Parts: sequence; structure tokens; C-alpha cells
Amino acid sequence: MNKIFTYLKVIAIPVAYGLILRYLFGVEDWQRLYSVMSLTFLVCLPTIMGILTIFFSSEEKAKERSYRFFAPWVPILFFSYSLY
Repeated sequence: MNKIFTYLKVIAIPVAYGLILRYLFGVEDWQRLYSVMSLTFLVCLPTIMGILTIFFSSEEKAKERSYRFFAPWVPILFFSYSLY
């Protein structure tokens, strides 16, 4: 049960962060104000989602290079899929 909670935390927190930012950047009244921020949204959002994924992962997993490289893809793919 604890392992399932850990996996949910590692995936759900970064995805929630991405969805919150997507909502904030998607508000119609703010389009002109934040149109310059779209590049930042495309670059910083996945970076911070990856950082959150590794931060909430166990220390043993975070020490593995392959985990640090591939694990952030999971929440980013969930987030990207939720946009469609």
C-alpha cells in the first residue's frame, strides 16, 4: 500500500502542478499578458515537473541514472495526454 501511495505521489503531484499552470496560462483574459510566457511554459513546466518527480521519489530510486532520466517522462506524458 505504501508503495502505491509513493507511485501516486511521484506522478500525481507533478501532473497537478502542470494542470494548474495550464489552467492559469489558458485563461482567456490573460492571453495578451502571458503570450510572451508561452516559451517559458513549454520549457520550464516539464523541467519543474521532472524535478518534482525526482524530489518525491525514494532516495534509492533517485540514485539510479536511468530512473532520473526516464521517470520524469511519466508525469509529463500524463500531462500532455490530458491536454487533448
